[in-house]
Amino acid sequence: MAIQDATKLVFESALRKLLLTTSFNKITVQSLVKHSNSTRPTFYYHFKDKYDLVSWIYQRQSSEIIKKFPAITWFDVIVNLFRTMEQDYLFYSKVLVDDDQNSLVNYMVDYDVEVYRTMLLTVGGFQKIDEQLTFDIQFHAFACVHMTQLWILKKERETPEQLAHKLITAMPSHLYEVLPNRGI
Repeated sequence: MAIQDATKLVFESALRKLLLTTSFNKITVQSLVKHSNSTRPTFYYHFKDKYDLVSWIYQRQSSEIIKKFPAITWFDVIVNLFRTMEQDYLFYSKVLVDDDQNSLVNYMVDYDVEVYRTMLLTVGGFQKIDEQLTFDIQFHAFACVHMTQLWILKKERETPEQLAHKLITAMPSHLYEVLPNRGI
């Protein structure tokens, strides 16, 4: 593991400890620095702000699952993402309530759009993503992320498989038809 990753993991650990007793909106860079026995310059060398740290955690977790595609179906990718979120419920339930402009929800939408675009250009064999497909990707990513947010914040929720099935079948048909290895 690179020193940079090890340092990032120290800040992740500090954040997770703070989330046990503090709401995300009350956590500051200063408190993260204090609980990680580090310095502000070290934090800012690795992250722009606490939202960047949260986004890094999400990206790290999700990219491990996404890189298995197309060896596993897209349905299985989504199910595994939801299982990861369920297993890490404390983290996601605390950070997904935040609606700041730099929130994880906004990052997830941008990240998901990029994942879909990359997938279609590499695995799907597309040379270019046209305007309609771009809209469909953005629309679906926005809906999926917000439905995921609602799902994780519910006390009684459906299984990861049930939610994945709903999200895939709710895709705009234009996007669904070009999605490789759907698994549904």
